[in-house]
Amino acid sequence: MNKGNFTIRRMNRNEIEMAIDWAETEGWNPGKHDAERFYAADPNGFLLGLLDNEPVAMVSAVAYGQAYGFMGFYIVKPQCRNTGYGLQLWEAGLEHLGNRNIGLDSVRPDLVSHKKPEFKPAYTNFRFKWIKDKQLNMAPEIISLTDVPWDTITAYDNEVFTFKRENFLKCWISRPNTVTLGIINDDKLSAYGVIREL
Repeated sequence: MNKGNFTIRRMNRNEIEMAIDWAETEGWNPGKHDAERFYAADPNGFLLGLLDNEPVAMVSAVAYGQAYGFMGFYIVKPQCRNTGYGLQLWEAGLEHLGNRNIGLDSVRPDLVSHKKPEFKPAYTNFRFKWIKDKQLNMAPEIISLTDVPWDTITAYDNEVFTFKRENFLKCWISRPNTVTLGIINDDKLSAYGVIREL
């Protein structure tokens, strides 16, 4: 196909819905409000590839402080695949994240580690679905995260992730139509979770 003029720029806030639409077209199921939460955490981390000013590729490369980053929304329109546009965008995302430790999800970890040997499989994700018509019985040590002081939440999150990500965390646990729960053991927060709409 005609290579045309391929350029890369930052995605603006109004283009976030486009990112979600593209992901849904690929058969992915990003949670409602996910992209805007990541965008709030790092508005410079969403990149758009344009061919003659028409969006044809995207990637998110969201920085969490100076130590960690996460890449996602890596999509190239079918008619523009195998042209090198995706690779250029990928490399721009890596450049944005610099020397941070970088994570990503993949439905084919073997394919990622083969094509991008700098990434190695680390763990497996599991998705659970709550059937709404079932009664939810909570153990007494499970409380709403809104009842936990903010300093306690951030201290625990920093202990687990080993770096501060307060901008993202504040957005993540305050999103619409979300249930946030924590487990208190010996007066200390020992776990928390977010139940969100897909």
